Amino acid sequence: MTILKIFIVTVFGFGLGQAKSADSTVFSPTRGVSVSITIEGPRVDYEIRKAGSVVSHEYVTRTENPLKLVLADYNFDGYKDFSVFHIDDGMGTYTVHYIFVYSPKANTFVELIPKCGHMFANLVRNKKGHTLTHMYYVHNVPTACTRKY
Repeated sequence: MTILKIFIVTVFGFGLGQAKSADSTVFSPTRGVSVSITIEGPRVDYEIRKAGSVVSHEYVTRTENPLKLVLADYNFDGYKDFSVFHIDDGMGTYTVHYIFVYSPKANTFVELIPKCGHMFANLVRNKKGHTLTHMYYVHNVPTACTRKY
């Protein structure tokens, strides 16, 4: 086999071996509702099933870093919510979270907007105190922002 053929087989074989399927998670934010979340690259797809109806949504982040999923009650209302997060695209020193809280009235998830700053960086969820705390910058100084629910 020539060097070129070995190179082609190695590159294509390695590429095929690295192919990754999407990660999927199923959970119930409340009784009678089933949610399926699929993360593939920067995209988060979720389907909400309730009483025979299916509603699909897509959310696309602006990162090339892997996304991770966390299920929790972020607004402390008793319904299970979710967030996806990734390491920042700069120096990789903090996490960036996108939080989606369940609205039973609308049977959908609504993105939670930070009280301060433009993103949830280094999010800390305090279950006992019903607070979310995250970092944001004021004149290049990291500052904590806490919101009580």
